[in-house]
Amino acid sequence: MKTNFFIAGMLILSCFFAVVACRNSNDSDGINDSRQSTIYTLFISASQDYAVNSIGELPDPEFVILKENDQTMYSEISKIADSPDRFFILDTWGSRKLVSFDHFGTPITSYGRRGNGPGEYVLPTDFDIDDTNVYLLDNPDKSLLVFSHDGTFIKQLEMPFFAAGVCKLDNGNFVFNVEVDAETGHQLCVTDSLLNPLVYMLPYPTDYVGGWVTSYPLRKTADGIAYYSSPADTIYHLDTTGNIIAKTALRFENGSIDDSAKLDYIKAMEQGLLNKGGMQLLDNPVVLPDGRGYGEIDVAQNRHILFLMLKATIAE
Repeated sequence: MKTNFFIAGMLILSCFFAVVACRNSNDSDGINDSRQSTIYTLFISASQDYAVNSIGELPDPEFVILKENDQTMYSEISKIADSPDRFFILDTWGSRKLVSFDHFGTPITSYGRRGNGPGEYVLPTDFDIDDTNVYLLDNPDKSLLVFSHDGTFIKQLEMPFFAAGVCKLDNGNFVFNVEVDAETGHQLCVTDSLLNPLVYMLPYPTDYVGGWVTSYPLRKTADGIAYYSSPADTIYHLDTTGNIIAKTALRFENGSIDDSAKLDYIKAMEQGLLNKGGMQLLDNPVVLPDGRGYGEIDVAQNRHILFLMLKATIAE
């Protein structure tokens, strides 16, 4: 079986943002008080005129055909990461596998398998990589499995919480997107290399239930990590050691979805509140080194999905 894999050149339709303020922050959401923290505003528009102009700026796309084998077959892409010599593809809900291919599309290996033994997992929820290892998050089992790039199982680390996302930090520590829990009560936790908690950040709102599953809640950028949990109206920016140093407030042209959905998404959907207007950024957007990028928005839950163009303009 062959899979056409679209590497670059996503269809871009609309969005721009401008930095509107810079100031010292003593916010209670965990932003580091000891340095200048930047507050951005991201204005999201569905303008077709802007879409036409944006498409003309895109580079030509590249395509790689991935030649799957029995070890590297997958159904859908939940997350992809690129390293100097290979692509890593996570399929969380279909085949429930993490697989790798070289840059010519030749299959390399898979990482672990479903089960309860060493190197096995219940559900591969997220992953991260560094120069030598692959870190596979198994949320239902509260564990982080460590593999070499060639697929050899190294060890399993136990987590003290359920987590939806993970990033390895430059100093060897980890940052996790912690699921809502009465004991921890925070969205982010930085741990040491053995997963002992060091600091919790960003308290969950009172009465928060959740309900929307965000792909890439923690996404690495050119200079750090972006954290976003839909349908919130803020993206947080962390440095490479896990400090929150900035945030981006989302401002939608059509307004955001009903506030109750930001606490209990399923209940708001059942009550029809998501059909009354408003826009939602579905997942953590990709931001390229030059400031451009892409993501998806949902307009009034009519499944009208748009890809976004992001480009920073720094205001003095």
